[in-house]
This record gives sequence, C-alpha cells and structure tokens, in this order.
Amino acid sequence: SMIAFGVGSLVSGHILQVAPQGAFDGIPLLADLAPWRIAFVLVGASGFVVAALLLLLREPARQGLGAGGAHKTGLRANLGYFADYRGVFLPLYGALAMFAMGISAATGFGAVLLTRAFGFTIGDAGKALGSTQILWAIAGAALASVLVDRVARRAGPVGKIYLAGALALTTIPATLAVFAPNGTI
Repeated sequence: SMIAFGVGSLVSGHILQVAPQGAFDGIPLLADLAPWRIAFVLVGASGFVVAALLLLLREPARQGLGAGGAHKTGLRANLGYFADYRGVFLPLYGALAMFAMGISAATGFGAVLLTRAFGFTIGDAGKALGSTQILWAIAGAALASVLVDRVARRAGPVGKIYLAGALALTTIPATLAVFAPNGTI
C-alpha cells in the first residue's frame, strides 16, 4: 500500500539521522555498515517480520458458495485461464507494474531532490516524505472510496479503468517539482 511507502521513508529518515551519531555502533552486522545500508537492512528485515505475522492469519470462511463449497482449481488451470485472457491481464498488470515502478522511483528520487536541490538533511528529507506520503495515502484512499463507486455506477467496470488512466495523467505535474524555488509549499 502507499502507506507502506510512507512508513518506509519515515523509518529510513529516522535511521539515517541517528546512524551517523553512532546509534548502531554496538550492534553486530550493523556497526560496520554505512547509514544507508543500515536503513536498507532494517527496513528490508521488517518485511520478513510482516510476512511472518501474515502466517498467523486464518483464511475466513467463504460465504455464498452453495452446498458444494468452494470450487478449487489447480495451478495449471489458473495459469491456463491467465493465458487465455492474456489480452486483458498483460496490459492491466503491465500498467500496474509501470505505475508501481514510477512510484518507487519518485519515492527514491524525492529524498535526493530534497537534499541536493533544497538543502534538507537526508534524515529530514525521509521524515518529510514519509509523513506526507502517509497523509496523502489516507486522503487518497478516502477519496477513492467515494469516487470509484460513483464512476462504477455511472460507467460500469470500464469506467474504473478510464478513471485510473485519468488519475495517472494528473500525476505528471508532480514531475515539475525539480523547478520549485524551495522544498516547501
């Protein structure tokens, strides 16, 4: 989720602020690493913790499947289904992958932009980006919960695709941040 990008930036900002001050000096495996590597290791390791916590979740019972229960298909049948409908799935998942790559690049470059062009410390840049990413992700999810349903009622499922494309285009002006006079609004 977009909140995860924000949390990653926020936590990385804190790590990058305290690491040069010796916060990790007594910790084996971290003590000899550069601050940015410590951030990568710790934020990356948190993914393993989250994955382990997910193993504790139980799959909820499915509702409304009839007397026979869930229809189970094997991997081969599912792959065949995706292959049969590749004309739908390839562009859809390709677009999602490109959008995710753009978000990752913008998130990574945002800190560089704030430090090089506007004089932020790397810790302050990470904290500023992380905080704003979290706030905008929450605001975006709230707005989407209303907007997507309205579009779907008016235009049907294809309307959601058109909405996603239009919203992706509205992000283009954000690339002009490099021309901003300072790092604040």
